[in-house]
Amino acid sequence: MASNSVNNGNMEQSHCVGNIGGGMMMPIVLQKVEEMTTRFRHMEDMLEVLMRQVNGRADCQSSPRQPAQVEQSGALQVNGYNWGRRIRLLPEDFLWPKMFVDVAYEWWMQGNAEKGYPPFKNLEPSDFADQNARKRLSDFRYLMGKIDQCAQEKGVYKENATMEETKEIFKQCVECLKLPRKEGRQRRTWQSVATWCREQDGLHR
Repeated sequence: MASNSVNNGNMEQSHCVGNIGGGMMMPIVLQKVEEMTTRFRHMEDMLEVLMRQVNGRADCQSSPRQPAQVEQSGALQVNGYNWGRRIRLLPEDFLWPKMFVDVAYEWWMQGNAEKGYPPFKNLEPSDFADQNARKRLSDFRYLMGKIDQCAQEKGVYKENATMEETKEIFKQCVECLKLPRKEGRQRRTWQSVATWCREQDGLHR
């Protein structure tokens, strides 16, 4: 009987130790799982950015062009920015610049190699940190889409256009925006042109 009591006591003690050990291990395991999940998310985001860059690189290589023109497009030098627990193609503090509509079309087609921005036609709302910036992207897409549509109708649109070709496309299609005739109309800011076009199309925010 004494032996059984001792054995039962040892088993109970072992059971208690096991419970204590399991209770202490559980938070550690959960922490490790969370860390691994976060790492996988970052890897997934990085893969997405790399795929977008590879697609841009493939586009550039699919048509013959000079190295300087490839560099101008910015497709091979796109930066990735880690914010909001994801990798984005624009910095968190990005602000839409006031630029002329012809320059805006260059950003749309070519991006900005100096800043490491990709062609803005490849950007998504998730690349912008706040709602106002996303609304500006909607305006930007609306305006640039009108130019692209005009270029397609005229048969001059090129998906992988060089910088010089981009400028020529804009020159041939700016008339499609039907801006009031005045000297230097192509030098209006894209914001003012987008507002004008929305009003003419009966679209009001």
